[in-house]
Amino acid sequence: MTILPDKVDTQQVVDRYKLEHRGPEGREESIRCLEKLSKEHEGNWVKVLISRKDTLGVRLPEHKHDASVNLCENGIPVSVAAKRFKQAVLSNEPAECLDRIRSQEKRDFSRTCLFLQFQDNTLRHVDGLHRLLAYAIYGHTVQIPAFVVGLQHGQTASSARNERTPKLVDGRVRSSSCEIPAGFPSSNSTPI
Repeated sequence: MTILPDKVDTQQVVDRYKLEHRGPEGREESIRCLEKLSKEHEGNWVKVLISRKDTLGVRLPEHKHDASVNLCENGIPVSVAAKRFKQAVLSNEPAECLDRIRSQEKRDFSRTCLFLQFQDNTLRHVDGLHRLLAYAIYGHTVQIPAFVVGLQHGQTASSARNERTPKLVDGRVRSSSCEIPAGFPSSNSTPI
């Protein structure tokens, strides 16, 4: 995961959330959750690109839509949940949650946005569970833009653990995990 040089405020996070979720289902409650996290972390949101490896390690909350499908218990990584449900998704078993995952199969994940929390040296899901699972199940590999709360500007998750920060070299932000062009669309330009 690489943090992007853009400064991010809570309103940008909420505005992007609204773009990702155009329907009213749970929207206001989720916005309150984002605002609460922002307050708890003193507005410390950063924009990042997460690699496939980082994406597969995101910890998920307990999640179920109905009694027939308990997608995951609290704290399991995306990789475990994806393995558990890959066959059900690919064989078109009927269930609302599985349909939500299937609907993301052809999504351009480079143009989506996830919402995560960095806590206890781990990325944790805040919003985007069905997108995360579709990404894993369908074998996508592109880096995914995300807003992360709780991560300091100028570091990656690995640098937070190793106390190293990425550096700007020859117009590129470099870290041990990936390299991205400097000037990746900023919060003042096109949304992620």
